Amino acid sequence: MIKDLFSVLIASCLALPAIAGNVTIPTLTIGNDTYKNATVSYKGGLTAKISHDEGTKSIPISKLAPEHQAALGITPETISRETAKIEALKEKALEKKKKQAAEKEQTKEKLRGFLNELNRSEYYQLAVYGTYKNGILVHPYSYYDGNCVHEHTSVKYIVLGIPKKGITKDTLLKIKAIPNGHVEMDGERIPALKFLLYENEEKEFRKATQQMLKMN
Repeated sequence: MIKDLFSVLIASCLALPAIAGNVTIPTLTIGNDTYKNATVSYKGGLTAKISHDEGTKSIPISKLAPEHQAALGITPETISRETAKIEALKEKALEKKKKQAAEKEQTKEKLRGFLNELNRSEYYQLAVYGTYKNGILVHPYSYYDGNCVHEHTSVKYIVLGIPKKGITKDTLLKIKAIPNGHVEMDGERIPALKFLLYENEEKEFRKATQQMLKMN
């Protein structure tokens, strides 16, 4: 059993990348640069760190002499493996960027569609008659005396897609909306309106949307 455990430990160690800690070189020359009392450190990736008399610097491990690479545990396989990792990360980052660009364009397309609807929308002043599962039942507004809504018409609409929070009977709505077919309710066919915006939100919405559509 001890022999088997020893074999497992040896195999595990062999599976790990051979990376040494530091190599100290009195005079290190790389290309046209010379570093005095240099200590080269490698912790993975494709760069090593040089600490020397004048400071520190990062360099590609491919520029190290073969003997220095060997002393740091860097082999051709190490460089191939680390290069593959970096290429994979670049590919992943590129895919993420493409996905974000596509999502951004989809958002812009939705905004353009919404603006088109807003451009052909109408302004409605409506008095809430009641809230229902499929929307809010309303009457065209006649006048509001400060206490309640006085309705002078029996025409009804269902407003679809409007936030129901805070809306109760006799609430006065000032909205931008477009016709959206009909809704069957209690055997009655009621014209439907698709809610777009509250009337006082339109100016700021258009301004923010135009700015967003101009962004790259």
